[in-house]
Amino acid sequence: MNELRRIRIIEKKISQFGLSRKSGVHPSRISLIENDRATPTGNEMNRLSKALGVVPAELFGLEAVMNSLTASRKKDAK
Repeated sequence: MNELRRIRIIEKKISQFGLSRKSGVHPSRISLIENDRATPTGNEMNRLSKALGVVPAELFGLEAVMNSLTASRKKDAK
């Protein structure tokens, strides 16, 4: 089970719609991320983790967070 989904359902007992309202991330986007059909942006990682009260690495893994930061820095350098 995807860690975002596991924490959302089992630990926080919140629906995708509820998480969407708290985070500002569209419910369909949350669904895509939970089903590994989309990679969250750094902003989405931060908003979702803040809404759930966890650090981004807990939801997405340290490697994904680091990749997001690296991509953001490359984009800013252009």
